[in-house]
Amino acid sequence: MKLSGRAFGRVSILSRPEHGDSGEDRWATCPGAGRWALCDGASSSWDAAGWAAELASALARKGPCPEAIERARQRYSRRCESPEDWLSALSRRRGSWSTALVAEFGALGLSLTLSAIGDTEGLVLDGYGIVLAFPLVSAGDFTDRPALVGEAGQGALSFHRIQVPLAGLRRPSVVLATDALAQRILAEPTATRPALLGFLDRADDAAFRAWAEAEIDAGRLAPDDLSLVWVR
Repeated sequence: MKLSGRAFGRVSILSRPEHGDSGEDRWATCPGAGRWALCDGASSSWDAAGWAAELASALARKGPCPEAIERARQRYSRRCESPEDWLSALSRRRGSWSTALVAEFGALGLSLTLSAIGDTEGLVLDGYGIVLAFPLVSAGDFTDRPALVGEAGQGALSFHRIQVPLAGLRRPSVVLATDALAQRILAEPTATRPALLGFLDRADDAAFRAWAEAEIDAGRLAPDDLSLVWVR
């Protein structure tokens, strides 16, 4: 039996920074491996964005494994100089932390593996219907104390993993979203959720940021960095 696969190479990105000019979320890809990573740097970190960028890059290249985390730590340590003034040095001791989410498509695009540490979310879609939410299932599952990957060794780290067959889906895609945006999507009633996802699919950054501001003002969306990576 011959199986027809999908390339899953078309990607769209939406973002709205809350912390600084570019926010503290970072994503990376290794298209040849069918792999995408999204990391959300913890705002209490010394260098949330820098560590998230290094971690996302290593995970995209090597996949969700201890070796990738160790490589990110080594590269980050080499390029980060210790601050000279005492106040910055004190802040530096807090370290840097980030969530981690990796999406990997299997051979012929017939399956997807999601691997996560923390609350950056993967949504498997068929059209605009959510087939699976991972690692959190509902909006009520989000907390303010997610698991995090630190820039320094903190003992064994374990990714939560799930493999999803895609062959039976008519219009499969995967959305990677940081916590505030993922929580907002999952909080949308089931009946109107496809309309929200359809808007996010069609929106450019300007429309997305205008929508986000209105949602924050209405109290339906947490004021945080918002990032979405949609792979089709």
